[in-house]
This record gives sequence, C-alpha cells and structure tokens, in this order.
Amino acid sequence: RARRVPLPPPHSAGTATMLRKSLAPVNSSAANVRASIAPREGRQSLAPGKMNRMSIAGGGRASSIGARQSLAPGRRSTLAGPGAADKMEDPRSTKDKAWTKAANERIVEYLVSHNYDRQISPKSLSAPTKKDYLHTLAFLYNKIDPLFEFADEKVEKAEVAIIAMFKRLKYPISISKAHLQAIGAPQSMPSLTASMLWLVELLEYEGRVDVARQEEFSPGDENPDKMFFDLLARSYEDFLTCTAEVDNSGQVFEDSLQTAFATKNESTQEEVTRMSLAIEAMEKEIELLQGSKLEILQEQRVLLLKDLDKFNLLIGNLNTHLDQVKTKTEELAADHTAKEEELVELQREQAELKEVVAQQDTRAIDAHRIAADRTRLAEDLRRTGREKDSLQNEIYQAEIGLAKQQTELERQIQEYHRAATELKLIPSSAKHADGISYEIPVASRVLRR
Repeated sequence: RARRVPLPPPHSAGTATMLRKSLAPVNSSAANVRASIAPREGRQSLAPGKMNRMSIAGGGRASSIGARQSLAPGRRSTLAGPGAADKMEDPRSTKDKAWTKAANERIVEYLVSHNYDRQISPKSLSAPTKKDYLHTLAFLYNKIDPLFEFADEKVEKAEVAIIAMFKRLKYPISISKAHLQAIGAPQSMPSLTASMLWLVELLEYEGRVDVARQEEFSPGDENPDKMFFDLLARSYEDFLTCTAEVDNSGQVFEDSLQTAFATKNESTQEEVTRMSLAIEAMEKEIELLQGSKLEILQEQRVLLLKDLDKFNLLIGNLNTHLDQVKTKTEELAADHTAKEEELVELQREQAELKEVVAQQDTRAIDAHRIAADRTRLAEDLRRTGREKDSLQNEIYQAEIGLAKQQTELERQIQEYHRAATELKLIPSSAKHADGISYEIPVASRVLRR
C-alpha cells in the first residue's frame, strides 16, 4: 500500500522543512535526499541495507535519526512543504460580492457534507464572530492534522497560529494581521473567506488524489507496477526505520516479489494454453464448415425464393378472383331480395282482391267475369311461381358454382400454406417470415336450398 508523509502539527513547525511536499517545488536538500537513494546497479539497490544512508544528511547516521524524529503523528497528508509562501496579489475577485457569496456557499457545502458540528449558513459565515471563525478554521485544518487546536483564542496569539498554519500549507497569498484582528468586519472577511476557500479546495483536491490512488492501487491488483511500487515503499520505510540490517526484510520483499511474478507468469501461461486450445477448436470448426454442403443449400435457397415469388403472384391472382366472386354473389343476393319483395307485394294484392271478392254480392252477370279473372290470376300466380322457382334455381346454381370455386380456392390456399410452411414463411414466427403473417384465412360458406 502506498504511504504518504504525515503533516506535522503546528507545535512542530520547525520540522516541516524535513518533509516532502506535493503542492510546491522541491528544494535542493530534498532533491539531494531523493538522489542519494536512486538505484545504481539495477533494482537490487532498492533493498534496505544496500544504500549509503550517510548521504541523507551528509554527516553520519545521527542525521537520519533526526529526520525520522521530525515525522509528527497525525493524519498522513501530502499538503505541506518546506519554505515560506511567496507574496503575491490575489488574482481572484475577492471584492466582488457575488464571488464572496459563491465562496461562502461552497465552504458551507463542504462543511455540511463533512458533518460540521455546528449550525452554519452562508449568511453567518459572511460575518462570523471570532470564536465561530476560529472553530470553523480549526475544523477544516483538523482534516489535515487531527491533533491541531487553538491553544488560546486571544487574537494576538490566534493570528500568529493562523499565519503559521497557512505558511506551512504554502498558501501563496499573504494574510494581513489587521484582517485577523478584525474578524467579521466587511473589509476583513473577503481575504479571510478567500483563504478558507483555498483550504477547502486543497482538502477536496487531497480527497480526489486519495480516491485516484485507491483506484490505481486497489487491493488484490496484480499490476506489476503496483507490486514494484509496494516493494519500493516497504523498502524505503524499512530503510528509514533502520530495520533492514536487522531482519534482512529487503531480501524477503524481493523474494515475495519474485514469487508474485512467478505466480503471475503461471496464470498467464495457463491463459495462453487455454486460448491456444480455443483457437485450435475454432480452426477445426472452420474446416468442418468449409467442407459442408453450403453451395447446394445456397442453390436450393435461390430456387425457393423464385417459388416464393411465384406463390406471391398466385396469391395476388386468387385474391382478385375472390373479389370478383364476392361481387357476383352480392349482386345475386340483391336480385333475390328484390324478387322476394315482389312476391310479397303480389301476395298482398292477392289478399286485397280476395277481400274485395268476398265483399261483393254474388250476381250471375259477374260470375263469368269473376271466373275469368280468377283463371287469369291463377295463371299469373303459376307464372310467378315458375319465375320464382327459376330464380331460386339460378341462385342455387350460382351458389353451387361459388362453392366449387371456393373449394378450388381453399385447395390452392392449402397448397400455398403447405409450400409456405416448407419455405419457413408460416407462421409469422418462422425463420424467413420476418414477423409478417403470410397466412390466408378463408371462411366456409353453406349452401342454401
């Protein structure tokens, strides 16, 4: 696991120059320290006990012990660094009220998301009391140094601690003592808010760095770079704690690294073997497919597609014929209805005539006329009956012809369904149907006599 150099608390500010920082350039002494542990003859020089430790301080072993004593306890951080902050003007629009309001909102958002132990709002943060300001600043700095606290809340002592705190963090803007003496004043809060916002941004950056480092070197990762990094970190830690020469842990680390690489190589070789077998099986499958009756099947497919076109044409012709038959049937049905209405009208007239005859007095002079009328009407009735029978016979013959045509149509449709089934066009879920229903429903018709 990657290790980070811890940030010293305020009471050990004199030792801050011994630490490596991540937010500022490295001074010459720190560069000499890192250069002294660079490998000279391959990676074996990274193991503890094989480096010239006198070169760290340039004056013997005591200097390395003094360097280790400067590592203060607390939360490990990469925020601090040696040297004093360079004085420069703040490029941010600190005098802009909109910027100040947005800065306060961002600070409040960070405090709330990190379980701030007091009630806070942008309005109260824009003009805080000295006690609230120091408490908020201490809460933020405790994210870097959990042991930090203001020993005395007197302004003349607190302002010294605050200035020293931001110098250790390499805050590039100079903080005025006059502003610290007038906490909450309108002319003081913009610069103090800007410094607090910078601290929040620094903490957010460190959080993102931690997340990125955890993602890059996650537990169980078999990345060779990570494994080598772990060896280097553990060897350097052993070097600093003077335990490499006692328990020969450097050789143990290198042995563990060699074992890890050997295990990785074995798993890689197994993966290569598995992939080789899979490739060989695929090549055999390709050879088998190349020797199949693919060309014959393709020719059959072309023939079946041509038959399909013919069947589609036939279906179109049958549909046209079916429409014609339906039209003829409708015409015959309309004629039959008209004849039946005519018959009803004749029967009504016959009934009326019978009623008229029944109401007339029987006279001899009208007997011959009535008999003649009756004979004529009977003849008309017979003629009408014959016409009716003839029309019914025509209708029946037409229905017989329609039934024959429908039978032939059903036979052709059945033949079409059989062929379409062989072509895998029916049902709609068939292989070549593409979700289209090619079935032709036909309703049966009953003959009437």
